[in-house]
Amino acid sequence: MAPTRFLRAAFAVACALALASPSQGEDWEDEGLVRVESGCRITPRTQCPGVDLHGRDLRHVELADANLSRANLAGALLTRADLRRANLEGADLSGAKLDGAQLSQTKLSGAKFMGASLYGADLSKAALADANFQNADLSAAYLADATVNGANFRGARLMRADLAGASLRGVDLSGANFGGARVEGARVQSTAAADCRNCPVERSALAAAGDWVAGLLGRGGGAQATRKVNGCVLRPEANCPGADLHGADLSFADLSEAELDGANLRAANLTRADLRHAHLRNANLVGATLDGAFMQLTQLQGANLTGASLRGANMEFAKLTGSNFSNANLSAADLEMTLAEKVNLSNANLTGADLQESQLYGSNLENAILEGARVRYAIFQDALMDGCRGCPHDW
Repeated sequence: MAPTRFLRAAFAVACALALASPSQGEDWEDEGLVRVESGCRITPRTQCPGVDLHGRDLRHVELADANLSRANLAGALLTRADLRRANLEGADLSGAKLDGAQLSQTKLSGAKFMGASLYGADLSKAALADANFQNADLSAAYLADATVNGANFRGARLMRADLAGASLRGVDLSGANFGGARVEGARVQSTAAADCRNCPVERSALAAAGDWVAGLLGRGGGAQATRKVNGCVLRPEANCPGADLHGADLSFADLSEAELDGANLRAANLTRADLRHAHLRNANLVGATLDGAFMQLTQLQGANLTGASLRGANMEFAKLTGSNFSNANLSAADLEMTLAEKVNLSNANLTGADLQESQLYGSNLENAILEGARVRYAIFQDALMDGCRGCPHDW
């Protein structure tokens, strides 16, 4: 007789607890197993100004409201770390990996991000005055309403980033790439913009110090007009089952609660699109780009996402049963509490992804990469794991 779901879940919890022992090289306080690094308690609201955490593995840590001003975090792994409202003024984050990190309302004035990766990171309303982003990757990052005055973006990548309403006064944009970025309402005054690609500053403004330009290039200024593609009106609650949207640029589109069952979205650009509560059952998303997309509670049963890019996408509570993510890039994606039975994740990249409490009964994880993924309380019963790197093979 097959075990009940209750017994299966209880077994999963027991196994997860057994796997939750501290890693070697980390200090832990006895009470509550609080992690300690270089004398700093890794907890929300911790007080560790000037602490040396360079090169440390801090993926998924919760450091909201912490004081880490002037901290050395060079080369640290902070994938999907929660740093909301933290004080990181003057901190060194050069070469750090912050893909999918939560940095909303964080104080980052004078921080160093040279060569750092912030793919899909949330920097909305962050204070970034005089920060140094030289050669950093901010692709698909969310910087809406951020204050970035005096920052250095020389050689930075901001493709498909959201800069709506941001203030960028006196910034150096030399060699930066803003391809596909959203700049509605952004106020940009550049001191230098040589070789800047898709720059959100008019050429005439480059020679006129003090000129302010509000989203004149990129995706256009003002409110986004309602669009229609092949008969489908792109808006929340759109009713477009079976629509042909292949190859369409739907980046930043609001398609929340849309009816898109069976739609053809092959190779479509859905970067940072809002697909919350949308129906995409049996949809074709082969090769689509969904980096940083909002897909909480989205229904994707039977959908084909072979080779798709979902870096930093938020898929909490999504229904994925029977879907195909083979060869997809889900690095730093949030799949917490997803229903993912019999999902094909073969050869998928889930580096740094959050799989906590996800249900992966009978799924295919052959040759997948789960290194640095968070899998606490996830259920892998009957899953195929041959060749998987980072999988809990003792299931």
